Amino acid sequence: MRRASMNWLTRFLPSLVPGLGALVNPWVLLALLGALVGSFLYGLHIGNSRLESYQLAVRAVGQAQEERTAANIKTDKANKEATDRAHKTKLAAANRFANALADQLRKAPSGGFVPAAPAGAPSPDRACFDRSQLDGALRNFAADTAGLIAEGDRAIIGLDASKNWITNQRK
Repeated sequence: MRRASMNWLTRFLPSLVPGLGALVNPWVLLALLGALVGSFLYGLHIGNSRLESYQLAVRAVGQAQEERTAANIKTDKANKEATDRAHKTKLAAANRFANALADQLRKAPSGGFVPAAPAGAPSPDRACFDRSQLDGALRNFAADTAGLIAEGDRAIIGLDASKNWITNQRK
């Protein structure tokens, strides 16, 4: 088997040698070199034009994205400013209400927090406690409780403003 493949090769090589002699001709070599250089330069030209068209497409997409980003930033800033204005307005109203309530609770209403002593009591100012101190303490407690409630209201207003802002962000 090995000898058969060698016979085929020995018969083929002498017929190939005259064909190789034609490649040694300088005009044929010059034509082959010209075709090779021409195809290389044509490939460069095609590749360069494809690169330029790709760069233009990327530049156009980039500009469009920058415009969308600028519009989103502008919308987000407007949304934040509107949310901040609404938050400040609601917070100011809550603070006014809390301050008015605390002032009202600290002032002595006509009846007071402590009920009046019974008519037949030996000392109407004392019934196991100092009436004025207890009444003052209860007023301060009520005012401080109103302040605590107002603080919770302010926190709720802040959280609502944050929720509204994030909801508008997602639209």
